[in-house]
Amino acid sequence: MRVRNIRQFILPPLIIAGGALVFWYLSSSAPPPEPLRAETRAPVVSVRAAEKVTAAPTLRVFGRVESPTRSVLTAGLEADVVEVAALEGDAVRRGQALVALDAADADLQLRQRRAELADIDAQLDSEEVRQRADIDALKTEEALLALRARAVDRAAQLARSRSGSEAALDQAREQHERQRLAVLQRRQSIDDAPARRRQLQARRARAAAAAQQAARDLARTRVTAPFNGRVTQVFVAAGERVSAGGRLLELYDEAQLELRAQVPSGHLPALRRALAAGRTVTAVVAPAAEAVDADAAAAGPALLLHRLSAQVGSGRGGVDAFFRAGDGAGDGDGDGAGAGGLPVPGATMEIHLRLPPLDNVVLLSPDSLYGNARIYLVRDQKLQAKTVRRLGRIESGAGDGAGDGNNAGDGDGRGEMLLIVAGDDFQTGDLILDSRLPQAINGLQVRIAP
Repeated sequence: MRVRNIRQFILPPLIIAGGALVFWYLSSSAPPPEPLRAETRAPVVSVRAAEKVTAAPTLRVFGRVESPTRSVLTAGLEADVVEVAALEGDAVRRGQALVALDAADADLQLRQRRAELADIDAQLDSEEVRQRADIDALKTEEALLALRARAVDRAAQLARSRSGSEAALDQAREQHERQRLAVLQRRQSIDDAPARRRQLQARRARAAAAAQQAARDLARTRVTAPFNGRVTQVFVAAGERVSAGGRLLELYDEAQLELRAQVPSGHLPALRRALAAGRTVTAVVAPAAEAVDADAAAAGPALLLHRLSAQVGSGRGGVDAFFRAGDGAGDGDGDGAGAGGLPVPGATMEIHLRLPPLDNVVLLSPDSLYGNARIYLVRDQKLQAKTVRRLGRIESGAGDGAGDGNNAGDGDGRGEMLLIVAGDDFQTGDLILDSRLPQAINGLQVRIAP
């Protein structure tokens, strides 16, 4: 019994001690473990070989369709509206009657002015007759004056010889003076004839001008279209009375539609040089610019840069450029489209403007650019940071960028957007990182994808 108790208390500690000795022996005799090493693998990247080319940057801008010949037709006189022959949205031709005003008052005024003109014409004819009569009468008056002079001489001789009285002599002298006064008056009438004629001619000119004004007022009762265009608004209806200068309707010339778009100031020098040199600067509307190949883009609506604004508006970062339809763009289809297929005035459009070509540039994909102006070159399997100067971008669908092997656009018919940077600091064949690499830093080890 006592031996059993001893076993229960002594045997378990002996077993534990023996196990501890065995563990210690095994641990001390095992070889030391090798330290863990973190294995890093260089990321695989794609690259693009630098090639200096000539490329025309594409600028995406938004513009508003306008017409510089947007006109508001007004009434030339106060009258009642008899008829309105055009409605909003109607296409009209030059000379087409649009609004008819009551012509009764204008017709009466014209008749009155013409009657005044006829009266003055009759006075001119009468003046011609009067002048001829005065010339003939002057001869008779001068002959009578000579007779009165001889009568005075005879009366004087008789008075000296006591055969006549002094009263007879005085009477002869009075008749002579009266006749001399008549001759003077007749000569004055003849001398005044040119002045009277000029006065009548001046009155006739005023009457003729008044008659012409009345005829114009009568013609203004029929309001016609000054050009081929489309009516945008009608302000009157039949039966209304309008005053002189009152608005009748508004229309614009479809052949003069143009697109006004703001171009950033940084691109203005190149555009001004191109216009001064007579070079054509083209643009295409957004649907055509998104075509999948150059032929489809070329077939889209084409616009030509017509002119640049002469001033910069307050609070604006650029100058307005005005684009018009290019050759072969069409003259409108009569269903609301204007020149070159441009929509109605007020419509907003997105266009892709092809700037003048730039020489000695390098094209990059957007994935190559980190930040605003940093790229990475791959040299000796390591990244090398480089700052570039951005000059714009080019989109293969924005026009025919294809060239002769040195021009941008070859093989870019997939609608790819490429960045244009200055090529001064590049060597042909430099490998440019063409992958998005979040951990990209200067000196990072990379592997180029096969």
